[in-house]
Amino acid sequence: MKLIPATLDDCAHLARMNKQLIVAEGSDNPMDEGALTIRMQGFLCGTYRAWFFVRDDEIIGYTLLGIHWLIWRVFPSMYAIFLLLSRFAAKAMVAVPLHCYAPNSITSHSNSMC
Repeated sequence: MKLIPATLDDCAHLARMNKQLIVAEGSDNPMDEGALTIRMQGFLCGTYRAWFFVRDDEIIGYTLLGIHWLIWRVFPSMYAIFLLLSRFAAKAMVAVPLHCYAPNSITSHSNSMC
């Protein structure tokens, strides 16, 4: 099995799979595929990213994760960067330590798809 990142072009497919999940779970979510597509576009234009689970060249599932950065002061002159991954609609969050740095070494960039 492999993970393939989803793009904005995949939002209709993600919405279709999301609708199948809503029906299978017996959820009372009234959104149709069109509304779910717009919602998924909003997620992917924000801090969420989606990946497809692929087995034998067939998409068998997907995941949607919120990606957030946490900067934590470790010492007076050092900070640590953590990548926070949160599962949509779940209470679980994972913090992945990435790097320690001095405040003068920061550069800013955007990771948005939009």
